[in-house]
Amino acid sequence: MTRVSAVGRAASAVVLVAASLGVMVVAAPPASADHCVGKTDIFDNGGSVSADCHGRSAGRPPGTPGGVSEADLYASYCGDIPGELASYDIGPSPNEVTIESVSERGLDPSGVYVFYRLVCFGDDGGILFSIDLLYEVTPPVDPTVLRDRALAQLVLPDPSVGTFPPLENPALVQTATWMWVEDNWAPLAAADGQGFTAVTVTATPSRADWSMGDGAVVPCAGPGERWEPGRYDSGSSCTHTYTRSSAGRPDGRYSASVTVVWDLTWSINGNAQGSFGQVDQTSAFSIAVGEVQAAESNGGEAP
Repeated sequence: MTRVSAVGRAASAVVLVAASLGVMVVAAPPASADHCVGKTDIFDNGGSVSADCHGRSAGRPPGTPGGVSEADLYASYCGDIPGELASYDIGPSPNEVTIESVSERGLDPSGVYVFYRLVCFGDDGGILFSIDLLYEVTPPVDPTVLRDRALAQLVLPDPSVGTFPPLENPALVQTATWMWVEDNWAPLAAADGQGFTAVTVTATPSRADWSMGDGAVVPCAGPGERWEPGRYDSGSSCTHTYTRSSAGRPDGRYSASVTVVWDLTWSINGNAQGSFGQVDQTSAFSIAVGEVQAAESNGGEAP
C-alpha cells in the first residue's frame, strides 16, 4: 500500500469503528451498475445461481481505469474522523473474498472481486480508522455464456460402426443384419466457470438413427447389441432386413450412415438448469448385400 499524506483536522465527531479493534469490512461506495436484466436472488433455487444475471456490480478498484477516486474514498471514510489526520493508505487487502462476502452484498457471483483496505493514520502514526472495501476486478458474465463456452470444450466422438455380418462380408437379403455403435454409450461432460459460478454441460446419448441406404431409417433407442458367437438366436434390438441386393449400386454397395443423437443438459453450481437442445454426430459407411442363389438339379440326366 502507498501512504498518502493528508492535511487538516476532521470536523465532526463520529463513532470510531477501528482504532486497534480490527478492520471493518463493507461494500465499496456506491459506484455500481446493473449488468443484466432481472434480479434473481442468489438464494433462490435452493442456493443456486439462476440462469438470469442478477445483483449489482461493485465499483472498480482505485487506481484502475474507471476505478473509484482515492479522494472520494478519503472524503467518505477519513474526512469525518476526529483527531489529527496525517496520512492514509489504500491498497489490496489480505482479506479473502468468499461466496458469503459476495452474496451478502447482493453482487453477481459470476464476477471476480478483490478487497482493498483503506487505513487512516493519525499524526502519531496510530490507526484512526481501517476498513476493507470490495471491488470488481472482472465483470459478471451471463451463465449461458459460460454454458456455451463449456459446450465448445465438449468433444463428442463420431460413432464407430459395428455390424454382423461384418462390413467386409456381404449381408444377405431376407436375413436380419445386426447394427451397433462400438463407442462407450455414456454421458460426457465439460465445465467452465468464473468467480463463484461453475457451469457444467452434460451430453447424454439418447438414440442412434441408422440410414441403411435402401430408403429405410432404423431408429434404435440404444447402442444395439454386439454380435458374438452363439448369441444370434437371442436377437438384437437394432437390426435391418434388406429385401433387395446392392447389385447395380455404385461399387455394388449401399451408401449408409449412423447418427447418434446427444441430449444436452446443464447445471450451475450443481443445480440442474434443464435441457437446451441436441447435438448429432454422424458416420458414413457402405454395405454390400447379396442374394443366395439356389442351385437346381435335373437328377443328373442330360438335357
